[in-house]
Amino acid sequence: DDVIISNNTIDDVSSSAPTVNYGIYLDAASDRARISGNLIRTVRFPIYIKAGDFNIISGNIIENSVSTSISLGKDGTATPDGNAIIGNRITNPASGIDLSGANRFVISGNSITSVSGIGISIDSDATKGTISGNMITTDSGTSYGMVIKGDWIAITGNMVYAFGSYGISRAGTADHTTIVGNVCDGASDDIDGSTNVYNTVADNQTD
Repeated sequence: DDVIISNNTIDDVSSSAPTVNYGIYLDAASDRARISGNLIRTVRFPIYIKAGDFNIISGNIIENSVSTSISLGKDGTATPDGNAIIGNRITNPASGIDLSGANRFVISGNSITSVSGIGISIDSDATKGTISGNMITTDSGTSYGMVIKGDWIAITGNMVYAFGSYGISRAGTADHTTIVGNVCDGASDDIDGSTNVYNTVADNQTD
């Protein structure tokens, strides 16, 4: 717990062997870590947190990730809680930020450019989060700016430039999502998906 990982350079760790997939990896026993100011290039999973709580990932530069740049995952039934992903710069990733299970999370002020997969992906197990002030650009007709499957997610003040692909997609039965004050430009579908009556979509700028 309470570890600080900062100001490191990690380069070219892209083997398919499972033991060398990661740039920075925290297991379920790691809480209140600070991961900041690192430069990580050409790594399969640059930053991966497995069910840790109250960790902060901020101010990192991640380039050319082979898979997902920043991942938060479950460990059995243990779910990451209270984590923040703030002010990171992610360039040319396969995918940007993925939460496959998380509670009370913050994703804010990140730049994710030239993503070929999904900029920000929130799984159905993730709840009670805020996604705000992020900028995402996609580079293919099959990319997504955001895919939201979880409940009680507030998505505000983001800029998504999805050239010929999809802007913000509420997949499955996403419930109690609030999508307000975002800019979506260039997408074939700017904001689409779940029409549950408890969702709010308002004051977004679309082309």
